Amino acid sequence: MYKSLPTIYQENNNCLLNLILPRVIELLYVANDLESFANDCGYSVPPFEWNEERRRQLKSELDAIYFCLYGIQKQDVEYIMETFPIFKAKEVLGGHMCIRGNVPSSLLQAGTTDEVKAYCRQLIDVVGKDGGLIVCPRSSTDEAKPENLKAMIDFTKEYGVYN
Repeated sequence: MYKSLPTIYQENNNCLLNLILPRVIELLYVANDLESFANDCGYSVPPFEWNEERRRQLKSELDAIYFCLYGIQKQDVEYIMETFPIFKAKEVLGGHMCIRGNVPSSLLQAGTTDEVKAYCRQLIDVVGKDGGLIVCPRSSTDEAKPENLKAMIDFTKEYGVYN
C-alpha cells in the first residue's frame, strides 16, 4: 500500500531526498516557535533569516529536485513551465529570469486586433514592468489570424520599449 500513496518512494532516491530536507527546513524554520520542529528534523541551529531572494532560489531548487524524483523529462518540464500563468511567473521569477510569452493562441485565432493589443498592453504593463519580458505567442501560430500576429508584433514594437 505504501508504494501506491502519492508520495515519493524512497528506495532508489535517498540522494535526492537528502537534498530536500535542508531546503525545506530553511524555508520553514524562520521563527523560534518552530524550534522543536527543526530539532525533530535534526537541526540545532537558530531560525533562518527571511530572505526573499534566497527563498526563491530554494523553491526553484526544490522544483528541480521534484522533477528529477518524479522522472519528468525535459520536454515535459518545458511544457509545465510554458503553461505556468505568466502573471504568476513574474511574481515568482521577476528580476531573476527573462520571461517569454504568453499571448494566448485562442486570442490570436479568434480575437480582434483591439483585443490582441489590449492583452499585449496588460502583459507589457504587468510582466514587462522593470524589464525581462519577450512578448510572443503562447504556442503555435499556424491557425492565428495574420492581422492579429501583425497587431501583436507592431503594438509590442511601439508600446513595449524600455526606457
